[in-house]
Amino acid sequence: MLDTVNAILKNLTNNQKKIIYALKDRAKTADELRAELGMSTSTLFSEIHRLSLKRDVQRMRGKGVTKPVVLKTDDKPSKYLLSTEWRLGLVKE
Repeated sequence: MLDTVNAILKNLTNNQKKIIYALKDRAKTADELRAELGMSTSTLFSEIHRLSLKRDVQRMRGKGVTKPVVLKTDDKPSKYLLSTEWRLGLVKE
């Protein structure tokens, strides 16, 4: 899995990588991610939707993303977290 994660990471944008690494250890709200990463709301949500495969699915598949990388919780406020596959893949780094 580590090889797959590393290969896909090479194809992602810097903003997408920042989101993935920010979620490596725990789930975070959009406000936490915006504050930590210094991204605008629209940029953050565009990238989260791409990483969740809810937007630009063909583009993301071209980068090797075939399953959602980021998932949304049902908490209020909602939190975002990495899929189990990605958490496990990044732990080995």
